[in-house]
Amino acid sequence: MNNREFLLARARAAEQSGAHIQMASLVRQIAEMAVELNGDERKALVGGYHGVACQVLEPLRLAASREPRNATEKEVLRRVTSLLRAKLRNLCAEMGLLINGTLLPASGDPENLVFYRKWYADVLRLALETVAEPGQERVAIQKACDAAYQKAVTAAERTLRPDNAVRLCTMLHAAIFRADELEDFSHATRMAYSAVEDAAAEAAGPPQKEEAAILFLLARAAHTWMAKEEGSRLSTKRQVERSWEDLSEAGSSAAGNSPAASWAEEAGSGESLSWSLGESAHPPGTVPMPAAEEYTPNISAQPLSGLLHQLPHPK
Repeated sequence: MNNREFLLARARAAEQSGAHIQMASLVRQIAEMAVELNGDERKALVGGYHGVACQVLEPLRLAASREPRNATEKEVLRRVTSLLRAKLRNLCAEMGLLINGTLLPASGDPENLVFYRKWYADVLRLALETVAEPGQERVAIQKACDAAYQKAVTAAERTLRPDNAVRLCTMLHAAIFRADELEDFSHATRMAYSAVEDAAAEAAGPPQKEEAAILFLLARAAHTWMAKEEGSRLSTKRQVERSWEDLSEAGSSAAGNSPAASWAEEAGSGESLSWSLGESAHPPGTVPMPAAEEYTPNISAQPLSGLLHQLPHPK
């Protein structure tokens, strides 16, 4: 076992014990060797930093949403939120320096380059949590985040296949940012629809589990944003059920109980389709990427064109 493998093994052990700071630190040591990370190392690095971010983000959101009962509690909450925002700001700065100063210069693989650009945009999205009130600072971060996502999308469209998981995830995150932060539902809908349409046109075969899950989220997001754009109360729950039926129609009898109902219930609950730091993890209050065991095997047995049947073309 070489040094890289040893550090990765220790990082995985740290993940099992919930020591996310140690996990991120161990994989960062690999990155600082000026070598290109492989898939497992990349996931461990992002997973570690995601865990650290959630440890700050959860109490920050809790403290920011709490109504003080008196002046003393108000001052305590102010100090707590100020401290947590400073800590989160420092974490974002650390991740930004790691991405731009170490990971991108050492990367030659197009998929890695797109992933790191998308991750940097995600970090800027996270930095918005450090700004308490609307103003010039928040607008400046939004503009930088939008530019970072556009750069990642451009790189993905230029270098990766339309059905590549990293490209699809980049399109999903960029579209979610447009919808949630900029409230540009028309643009977000077109991005989501185009991602599914391009993947269907270029796919060499049925999608793999990860790609199928992202496509499902893109389809669900497109329906949600179209409903908001039109100002109507469309039944997101029923649309999601139709999406699932189109994907698994041929093998529905063998699939058993479908998770469509539970996913549809989640989609209809009004939760924000917010950003996720990493490939499968998600901050509190956001829509998670389904775990591997939640997939119905027959999803990936269907052609991607099945998604297009239930996606009305955006105007």
